[in-house]
Amino acid sequence: MSGIHGARSALAVVLLVVPAAVAADTRWSLDGGAWARPRSGQAVLSMQPVASAVRAWSDAATAEIVIRYPGGEDGVLWASELRDWLVSLGVPSAHVRPVAGGEPGSLRLEVRPRGGGRA
Repeated sequence: MSGIHGARSALAVVLLVVPAAVAADTRWSLDGGAWARPRSGQAVLSMQPVASAVRAWSDAATAEIVIRYPGGEDGVLWASELRDWLVSLGVPSAHVRPVAGGEPGSLRLEVRPRGGGRA
C-alpha cells in the first residue's frame, strides 16, 4: 500500500475508525507544530483534527470543510497545502473552502452546510 492508493485506503480506515460522536462537533484546531512534521497522505489523515473534520464532512450530505487560516503569505500557503491534501484524498475541491481570518499559528477546520452560514 503506497502512494495515493495507500492514502485513500487510509482515508477509508479513518472514516470507519473515528467515532461517530465527533459528528456533533463541527470545529477543530490544527496547530503549526503538528503540521510541521513531514507529510504524506497517511500522516495528514493521522492528524486528529483532519480525521475528525473529514469524518464529519462525510456524514453530512451537503457539507463543506472551511479552513480558517491566519493572514499573510504563510497562512495562505498552509491552507492551500491542506486543501490540496484533502482534494488528493478524495474530498471534492468544491467542498473545501479556505477563508482568511484565523488565529496565528493554527488552522481552524469547520464543517458546515455548503453555501450556508457566515464565512
